Amino acid sequence: FHIDLLGATGLRNAQFLANIEVLYKYSRQLKMVMWNDTERIQVIHGKWQIPAQLHDVISLFPLLRSLKNIKSEGLQFPLQDIEHFEFGKTPSGLSNQIISLPAWIECDTMLAILERKSVIPLHH
Repeated sequence: FHIDLLGATGLRNAQFLANIEVLYKYSRQLKMVMWNDTERIQVIHGKWQIPAQLHDVISLFPLLRSLKNIKSEGLQFPLQDIEHFEFGKTPSGLSNQIISLPAWIECDTMLAILERKSVIPLHH
């Protein structure tokens, strides 16, 4: 099943974080994507082909634990040479640009925020 969540980023940070928690909780059973005007937000597992266009920006955040054995392609700053990718530690996964297509990432569990420079179509 695929569920698009519109308006779930809300106006309150606490509600936004609670909705990220919901994405994580159901991410292995459902494909859930939160949308706002310029971003697609979802929890990813395994190999994920990024539904991006050239020069889109993706931010990646490890959830709950340090990640190892990350692989990626098509990103300005490749992730595969990182020994431990951990929330709050350097390097940060913030604002990595898509430089070639297809772009993909392979990891255990990560929060992905894809920012488009153009309007995001609802279905990919």
